Amino acid sequence: MPSAAHDPTRLRTSCVTVAFAALSVIISACGGGSTPRVLSTPRVEVSGAEVLKHRLFRDDRLNLIKRIVNVGGDRFVVFGNQLACTIRASGAPEQCVDLPVDFWNLGVLTDANGQPTTIIGNGGWGKPSAASASVQGALKWRFDGDFQVMDTPVFVGTPEHGIVLVGNLAFDSQTGARVPANPCKCGAVGSADFDGDGMREILQVVDGEMRIMNESGNVVAKRAIDRGTAGTPLVSYDPEPFVIVAGNNELSVYDRELKPARRLRTPDTMPSLQPVAATVLDGGVSGAIAVLATGRGGWHRSVLYIFAASDQLVYMEILGDDYGSIASGGSDERAINLLVGGRGEIWSYQVARESVTNVRRHSNAERGLRQ
Repeated sequence: MPSAAHDPTRLRTSCVTVAFAALSVIISACGGGSTPRVLSTPRVEVSGAEVLKHRLFRDDRLNLIKRIVNVGGDRFVVFGNQLACTIRASGAPEQCVDLPVDFWNLGVLTDANGQPTTIIGNGGWGKPSAASASVQGALKWRFDGDFQVMDTPVFVGTPEHGIVLVGNLAFDSQTGARVPANPCKCGAVGSADFDGDGMREILQVVDGEMRIMNESGNVVAKRAIDRGTAGTPLVSYDPEPFVIVAGNNELSVYDRELKPARRLRTPDTMPSLQPVAATVLDGGVSGAIAVLATGRGGWHRSVLYIFAASDQLVYMEILGDDYGSIASGGSDERAINLLVGGRGEIWSYQVARESVTNVRRHSNAERGLRQ
């Protein structure tokens, strides 16, 4: 009879225990855990605005829709993991193209006319760590760094001549060739043309500060982040650059110079959520604004917030799955249109203009939500 120290049954049991523990760590790191009760049931929680909602488009091949780009007139291009589709504002599809990479994260570069030209992103587990493709579906280049390089790629420069930063590496955006880089990727969370010169600068978070850094490595603006903030700052450029930081049931909005612009209150009952997409709906960053936020991955829940120009939360919906993109869908004298991209589908929200513009502005003491 084998001793306890060499008992193969005990060895197998130990291996199973270790494997289970490792799996638990992976699940936890990927966002496991039960969905909070407040998010368990999809519903409209705040309805102070007149909103009409309908499903505009569906194609399960898109998986999670990462970006929605308005290309003018009544046409949009929507980007999923492995597919990009051009659709009409009516929801009628025009064409779809396969993408050469299964993009887990992606950004879309546009030309001076706002037309999408290039996709830059990465795949799962560093396969690839960075890749570039045309919007017609042709692969320009890819780099596989596997588990050693799993940061989200950040673009700096112009679409014609730029650099893709990922981890401590830098690549020529056109060829994928390794290049030295002046700006440090350390803490970079996104990029936008903050100063309006036609070149994207990066936003990084370092030593408790947000910093805008240009392609030469110079810091052109900075702002201390409140200690109560949580998660990663979101950089949006739809249709102008701004930054949103979440914390303590509040969304802090900063303009393109990182000057404080808004403080938008969310319900005290809500758990900590990460803003993943945002757009201004009317009147620039000081007007009506919509924000899409998500919880941990395993929750499969997102929340749509619509704030009036007064900072009042006029609409809040708990969505029953993961949603990843948002865009202004145009407007007229009576309504503002909003598009929200989920898993293989786009929902259209038609918001009565007077619901988000003709709401009296609250004093600082009055701002917040009635629970």
